[in-house]
Amino acid sequence: QKQFFAAPLSKSAVVADAISNQNWLNSQEQSKSLSTRYVALSNPNSLVNKLAISLQSQMGAKGTSIVTNVFASISGTVASLPSFLFSTISGHSHAAAMVSNSRTYYGNVQFGYTPEEESLLINDPSYSVLDNQQILDDSGKEAAIAIKYAKCFGYTSDDSGILTMNGPDLGELLANGDIKRDESGDIIDDKNSLCSPSNLSFNNSEFGSGLVFRWRIANSDNKAIDQLADAQEIKPDDTPGQPVNSATPSANAGSVATGDPVALAQSILANKNIDLTSYKISVKNDIEAAAQGKPGTAGAMTSTAILNFIAAVGKEHKVLITAIQSNGTGHSSSSRHYVGDAVDFGSSDGTGLTGRDPKSIEIINIAFKTLKEAGIGQVGCPGQSLNLPTGFKEFTDACNHLHFEVPRGTP
Repeated sequence: QKQFFAAPLSKSAVVADAISNQNWLNSQEQSKSLSTRYVALSNPNSLVNKLAISLQSQMGAKGTSIVTNVFASISGTVASLPSFLFSTISGHSHAAAMVSNSRTYYGNVQFGYTPEEESLLINDPSYSVLDNQQILDDSGKEAAIAIKYAKCFGYTSDDSGILTMNGPDLGELLANGDIKRDESGDIIDDKNSLCSPSNLSFNNSEFGSGLVFRWRIANSDNKAIDQLADAQEIKPDDTPGQPVNSATPSANAGSVATGDPVALAQSILANKNIDLTSYKISVKNDIEAAAQGKPGTAGAMTSTAILNFIAAVGKEHKVLITAIQSNGTGHSSSSRHYVGDAVDFGSSDGTGLTGRDPKSIEIINIAFKTLKEAGIGQVGCPGQSLNLPTGFKEFTDACNHLHFEVPRGTP
């Protein structure tokens, strides 16, 4: 629900999902050899294993019936065995008709995407990461959608559409009627319920054609991008297995800061070129904590390398900082922000940054001079490609800021 901005599924959608899942499992089994499908002990879905499980749990007359069915199927044509495997033994032949939240999932609400929504994501190129975000940006409705619908996914939103993971849980949504269920526990698609399937689907045109659904997809994309970025640990050049950088190293590559973090933070606070408050007050709080030698808003010490980098950028450009530790919210669970090893720039010299635009390139060039190792977000965003020095990596990220991170624990 929170990670992928999935909507509650109606009974018909749950049934369709169960059928789709079973068809996929069937196709996977059909692709295996006969011996793997029927007699391999290593295959939990083989005929032998299914028979053993059934006999163990259903002894007596029913067990005898199962044995009879097995040998009846074996005596027939080989083509009939797959059908037997997934119907007689597993009991799946009639499962789809019986699927519901209450019967199949013990009363738990199921979240996901409907077959129609999945088809759009697969077949409509406008739902690609960059195109979808561009459509959402052009609409000017992203903040309004977030303010209204963030609670459906466990978030709250500020006036600018920035999400914080402190919204209501599922129990509260059910209690408040934002999600409604019938006596069987299945979702009621009532448009008067804020988080109903219809209100969260591509058919909702409240803010413009399909924009609520596009907002869901954009947030899901951003969460996935954050996780992928955080999974890419930056290693020193002499670490075994370090990928070879094919780019020509820059002669301007710098070194990790060795300055006094307290003095650096104090200089940042005194620099009028560095805007720490216009986006989120937590940014200023992080720098003020560093100026006192204390942990920031996520409970970590902000890296001296990050502070030195911010100070260096502020000497040459008027910049807006949008994130450092962010109160420990708004990024993926393993984000470098939460350990004080990352910073986001939102604008430079009055121009919003998209990651590879000319103003972003100016800041990136300062990073090459200031940092020894760093990860840079926004690869693939429109603009100039990078000629990376050794020790630098780049990765995908949303094209509405410029992200930098240093290896975990960098002083």
